[in-house]
Amino acid sequence: MRCYYEVLNLERHPSPSSDQIKISYRKLALVWHPDKNIHQSELADEKFKEINQAYQVLSDPQERQWYDDHRESILNGGDGTEGKGENKGVNIWPFCSSSCFDGFSDDSPGFYGVYRDLFTRLDHEEEEFEDQQEYHKMAPSFGKADSPASVVLSFYEFWRDNFSTKKTFSWCDKYNLNTAPNRQIKRLMEKDNQKERTKARKAYHELVSHLVEFVAKNDKRLKQIKVQQQKEREAEIKLKEERAKKQQADYAAQLKLWRESKKEVNEEEEEIEAAYDDWLQEHFCHACEIRFKSAGQFQNHQTTKKHKAKIEALRQELLLAGDLDDDDDGDIDDGEGPQENDDEDGSMTNDEIDHDNDNVDDVDDQEDEEEEKPQQSKKVKKAKKAG
Repeated sequence: MRCYYEVLNLERHPSPSSDQIKISYRKLALVWHPDKNIHQSELADEKFKEINQAYQVLSDPQERQWYDDHRESILNGGDGTEGKGENKGVNIWPFCSSSCFDGFSDDSPGFYGVYRDLFTRLDHEEEEFEDQQEYHKMAPSFGKADSPASVVLSFYEFWRDNFSTKKTFSWCDKYNLNTAPNRQIKRLMEKDNQKERTKARKAYHELVSHLVEFVAKNDKRLKQIKVQQQKEREAEIKLKEERAKKQQADYAAQLKLWRESKKEVNEEEEEIEAAYDDWLQEHFCHACEIRFKSAGQFQNHQTTKKHKAKIEALRQELLLAGDLDDDDDGDIDDGEGPQENDDEDGSMTNDEIDHDNDNVDDVDDQEDEEEEKPQQSKKVKKAKKAG
């Protein structure tokens, strides 16, 4: 296997830029394109695939970084774990290139056929390193081109997030413990061997992760799933927006109804207050500050001596204040003027007049009692002082 930098005629140091990689790739692709090399089609196909493979790795910053870190191991035919011993497992690195599959069919050498067999083999390798008494839980299948989204997502969830190798990486040991001259040297050898195993395990996990990301990058099923998920998210967002608009419209309609109902209530309250004010002004004697239940009571009250005395007192106050002239007729508006009780104008019957007179007498008696109470209290106080 040739170095990818050598394939594209590039120097590793200094590190070439992305533009330099692209220019070199285009030049070589024009030279070795199969259509321009019909006379040597097999060699052109091989060269063209090699050029494309090198460009795919070096043009991607992450893949290029990983290739630079494991370049020596890969060129030596390893899998990037840098182990010095013999690894009897699958060499994963060649599968991190599009040259290992042809098309996207379910059979080999199609994409889905090649990687379904590869991940099945990797899972069988893990089973070999597990305890024989331990039950092996098989990894999710890679599936086929028409596998449902649940199968595809389950596969990637396991290999991306939940995979942890059971391999011991004993083939990466630096020393053979049987050659240790004493127990102390043996412990030091074990410590160094454990460091090598840990290092190899970490490199293997990185390689598997790199493989999974390469497969995901080329898996058309994931692209379809992402498109479908995007459509579902957009549909969900649209549905939420429609619900929000409907809620706003419902709220606006309810607010309008509430304002209209409140306006009607306010108008009704205003009408009630106006009616109440009218009622307060009706049948009310401002001079005596007494309200009467009917017009008849109010008319009879206006003929009483007390009412006339109040009117006269008010008249004298107004004369003294200068608000009333001597040539005025002397009548003071007490709320409602006296009305004539003609039979033609709907005058009251004798029984109604007698009833109203009784009510007026009751009102007069109440007024007399209220005037006598202060005098009685004064007499009581004087009697107490005298005693």
